[in-house]
Amino acid sequence: MDKDNKPQSYKPKKIKLRVGQFNVLNLVREGVKFYGNNSYSKEKVDKKVSWIANQLQNMDAGIVGFEEIFHADVLQRAIDESGLYKGGHLVCYGDGNGNGPS
Repeated sequence: MDKDNKPQSYKPKKIKLRVGQFNVLNLVREGVKFYGNNSYSKEKVDKKVSWIANQLQNMDAGIVGFEEIFHADVLQRAIDESGLYKGGHLVCYGDGNGNGPS
């Protein structure tokens, strides 16, 4: 109510929400075979995790959808390394435990 007891109109705050989509190209744990005999070394997984973390920082998105996640724990490492999304929630379609990409 304003000073004359008249209802005030509600003006919502404008916010910017950036939504991103990211194909991480077969994110699997080290030594785990995927698509036949393919597998990544520890160095390759570590490099991939750092690359994803850097890309997340560049995207600066509030919500990100990911593709080709075989292991959710590896994605969580990248998210943690990015320093973003503290208190956020990682939700995976499928099991995120290596039984095919989510």
